[in-house]
This record gives sequence, C-alpha cells and structure tokens, in this order.
Amino acid sequence: MEAVINGVIANPPKPNVIPGSGSEDSKELGMELTKYFSLKYDERNFKETLRKGLRNLYFGRIIVLKKFWDPKINDFNTRAIDPRKIRMSKHSTKEDDSEFIIEEIEDSLLAVMRRFPAKLKEIMGVYGYEDEDEVLINNPMVKYKEAWIRDYVCFKLNDIILGKIRNPYWDWDGLAITPEEDQMLRTATGDARRNAMITIRNEQEKRKREKLENIALMAPQPGQPPAPPLPPEAIERSRGIGAIDANEPDAPSDDEKKKDDLLEQGNLPVLENQETAQTYQSYFFNHFDRPRKPYIVATLFNNENTPVGQTDMITQSIPLQENIDERKRDITENAKIMNGTILVDSSVMDKADAQKLRYEAQGIIWGKGVLQGVKRETGPALPAFVMDDMVDSRKQIDELMAASSAFKGNREGQETKAGRLALIQQSFLRLNEMVQMIDYVLYESFNWDYQLMKVKYTEHHFAKVLGEDDAAETITLIQDDFEDGTEIHIIPGKTLPEDNEFKYEQAQNDSKNGLLAPIDYLRIAGYDNPRMLAKNMFMSKVAPASVIGLTDADKAKIPSPVPQTKMAETISFADLPPAAKVQMLARIGVTVTEAQVVASEIAKSIMDGAAKGRGLAAEPDLEKRVTADEGALGSVQAKSNY
Repeated sequence: MEAVINGVIANPPKPNVIPGSGSEDSKELGMELTKYFSLKYDERNFKETLRKGLRNLYFGRIIVLKKFWDPKINDFNTRAIDPRKIRMSKHSTKEDDSEFIIEEIEDSLLAVMRRFPAKLKEIMGVYGYEDEDEVLINNPMVKYKEAWIRDYVCFKLNDIILGKIRNPYWDWDGLAITPEEDQMLRTATGDARRNAMITIRNEQEKRKREKLENIALMAPQPGQPPAPPLPPEAIERSRGIGAIDANEPDAPSDDEKKKDDLLEQGNLPVLENQETAQTYQSYFFNHFDRPRKPYIVATLFNNENTPVGQTDMITQSIPLQENIDERKRDITENAKIMNGTILVDSSVMDKADAQKLRYEAQGIIWGKGVLQGVKRETGPALPAFVMDDMVDSRKQIDELMAASSAFKGNREGQETKAGRLALIQQSFLRLNEMVQMIDYVLYESFNWDYQLMKVKYTEHHFAKVLGEDDAAETITLIQDDFEDGTEIHIIPGKTLPEDNEFKYEQAQNDSKNGLLAPIDYLRIAGYDNPRMLAKNMFMSKVAPASVIGLTDADKAKIPSPVPQTKMAETISFADLPPAAKVQMLARIGVTVTEAQVVASEIAKSIMDGAAKGRGLAAEPDLEKRVTADEGALGSVQAKSNY
C-alpha cells in the first residue's frame, strides 16, 4: 500500500493556467499563477495531505479533502478529513451532487467558546460550567457539527444552534460598476486593470447610495399599483447565482437592509428625474459559477451513484492474506517438528532426566546405555506445493495492489532495463483508475484555491521564486489581477512514469544528426532553464565576452592575438634547397651550414646507390657513416616538419 501511495504522489500533476485573454499581460499572469501554485503547494506540504487522504481511501474507500481559508497564514490551505466524520447524500458521487455535507468537528471547549462568543453561556451550560476559569483549567474536547446546506453554513452543538452564516467562500456583494466599466474590465489587463479597480473601489460608497436611491425610484408611489415581482433569474443576477430567493425573510442582502433602515428613518429620497439616474451592475469576484461546499470527495471501484465504492483493494486481498497466514502457520509448526522428538528408554534414565535433554552445540548426553537407549527422530519436510501456494498468494496480492517487485524496487531473477521499466509501467496501468481520481482531486484543488484567492485576496500577497540565473523573482497578487474567463487545468496522466533514459538517448542521436535544435535537446535532457542555456551557447560562439560578463576594463587586458599566416602550399623538407633547409633548421635551434647539408645529401645518395647495386653489407664503413648522417638529419626533419 505504501509503495503504491508513494509512487503515485511522487510526481503529482502540475497546474496549467489558461489566461482569460491572449494579451501579453494575461500570459505573464498565467505563468506567475502556475509558479505561485507550485510554490504554495510545496510550502503547505500538499503531498503529505494527499498521502493521508489516500490512506483514508485504502482504509475507508473514500478520500475527503477540505479546502479552507487559514487565518493563521492568511492564505488558502487543505486538510485531509476522516471519512467517518462526514455525512452527505447517499445518492451522490461527489460534493456537487449532494444537497448538503455535514462534518463532525472535534475541538477544545475553549476554542468553541471563542469561535461563537454569542453563545458563550449556553455552551458552558451544556457541560456544567459557570465560570470561564473552570473551562481554562479543564478545557475538555467537545464535538460539534458544521453543516453546509445550499448557500449557508450552520453550526450545531447538541441542541444548540451556534450560528448561521452565508457561504464565506463566495462573493455575495461584489463591486458596483457601470456598463462602460464592465466592458473595459473585460479587456483590461496588468497595470491598467489594477488602476481601473482602484478608481472603482474609491467610488463604492457613493455608488452604493446611488443604488439605494435607484431602488427608491422602483418603489410604488401613492395611487400606483405595486410593481410585478422580479423573475427568479433576475434575482439570481442581482445577488449572485445560487443565492436563496430574495423573498425569504432570513436572506436579505446588505443593500436591502440599508434601504429598509433608510425607509424607516425617512432619509431615503425619491428622485424626480428617473431618466438621469446612473445604472450600476455588480461585479463579483468568483471563479465558480455557483456557491459550492469546500470539500473534494472521490472514491474507487464504484458502479452506482453512491459516495463510497462497492469494494476496495484491502477487501479483495483479505482471503489471499488469510491463505498466506495459514501457510505461514503450517511452516512454523513444521519447523518445530523438524527440530526432532527424543525417544528415551526408561532403563537408561528416569523421566525427570529425560525432560532436561537438549540437543545443543557442544552438548553432552552422559549415561549408561545412551547409545541404544536415546534416539532422536525428525519429521519430514513439507511438500513443495505449500511454499508455492504461499508465494502465489503473495503475487496475487501484489497484482491487486498494483505493486509488482519492480514497482517496489525489488529485483527478481534476471531483469533487463527495458523489461523492468515495462513492469513498472504495467503496474501504473493497473492503477489507471486511481491516477484518474488523483487528476480529478488535483483539478478540484487548484480551482478551489483560485476561488479562495479571488474572494479573499483583498490585499497583496507575495511569493519569491527562483527565476533565470537563479535570481529571486517576486510575484505579487491581489484579487484585482484575476481576470474573468481564466481556466485552471492539469495535464492528465502526469502521475505515470516516463522513460527518461530512452528519451535522453533518443535526443542525443537526434541532436547529432541535426534533427533537434539546442533548446529542444536541453529541454528533453531535463536541464534547468533550457532557453537561457541555449542562448548562452549561441552567444559563446558569436560573442564569448558577453556570456561571462566581461567589462570594458577586462577586455582591455586581453592581449591581441598573434597573427598567423597560413601557407597556401606545403613543401616537403627533403624538397627544399640547401639554403632553405639551413633557415628551417635555425628556426628550431639547429645550426648547420649549407656545405654540411650538401654533404649529407651526397652521402645519402651514395648509400642509396650502393644498396641498390651491391648491398650495404659489402661496404660496412659506408653503411655506418651514412646511417649516422641520416639519423642526425632525420631527427632534424622530424622537428621541422610541422
């Protein structure tokens, strides 16, 4: 189990942010968000959270992750939830299918009292406390329920309703903008979008009052019939998709509350010129199209519309494990029998002495007649099929768990590199359903994080990542930066392993044959920042000084290169005239005269003629003299021939 879990989370899918527009600012924002998500997931140790969730999947057939806004770090976070503490509709397969999700939360009594101060006395009364000092001393652990139902969150402790709030991870109010500003925000990016948002925020107080005044214009005047009720879709557009009907008494908006207060006080004016009133529409900072419950739920081996699968890997492996346990007991019992049974003749020794007998190293059994009266018998070995049956059961469990020996890092028999990689890939193919489930969990997680960022990033959030040349790059994000239409995707199947060695060898061959550009080769080979490396390689050929950053002072210290002359034609040393040979020898430090060079050539010609006519053995003196002259001249030729 642990081998599979560690294998599938070793290379989790990365986010792929698709910007809302094709502008350069949008593309840059998309790249920054990709880096930001990767950095935050490393900081939050998301792999450990996912590991806990996958363990719950093995033990409880369901994985449950909760996304929440963490006030301690002022940022989004993730928590793995015990599936036994979750209640949801029995006909739902994921969070979006269920009308509700109820979580049982365990916390200290003091923490619950601080979270719900309005119910302080009632909470203490449930557990028999009258003074907060007693709670500080004992501070027992208590359980209460957090219910996400439609657009609300309710909290209940026993029979006490602790609180009821609207979904805190949804922007209900938004910003009041004009139709012209709405069109501008659809295309504005970067600094232009930030500056426009600053101007819009500065006008919010004024615009909210104008909206209330516009609402007064819609109120029926004396003697006029009441206005017809708004259709449901208009109510949803005015409040945000998925809001509870505005006619419900427990769901008034903030604008309605202000309007009612002003009407009661008589301070809400009725405008006479309705045509000149400015119309505003709401701009909401939401990524989802409706309020959702912050849970990610997934399961395996499901063939019905239920949140929990019909079976799991451990359940399928139980009969096989019981068979293994039985075979292990057989082997243990047989090992005891193999130690032998001692047969003792009563005429040799009594029972008490026989019970003390032990067959030990260097042990001694002493007594009269022990050679015939004491005998040891051992049991037969178990048949081979017992061991084979146990090994076969183990292999079947590994296949069910998709944990082959190669997947776990064990080696069995003679395995080639290609064969071992094929076994690992086959193990991952057996885990295809789990890989798809992890892709879904990561997809939901990244999109939930983006929703929380759009709602909660009301102030600047910073992150530092390593950019080119290992330089620190600071990313600054605020909710005004996030454009509508941005999509967060992942690359499906990235959890599966890749044959990097084969790809690297193939890239090497293609690069030698001129089929790959340097940047493509560096990217396939896994180099960090391949674009910069390819650029440096090109610049090192055309302008080497620019690559290492030489200053003008450094360049001035470089000596000028010695001019080199290239001979258009090469001539053998033997073909040179005597004067040229003297000059060439002088250049390598050998001083001779033209007469010596001529004499050497004459002696060599005489030797060659004698060798052809009579043979060198007939004139030994000439042979010695010519050989000595030729050796001296040959060494000179070797030095000068360059």
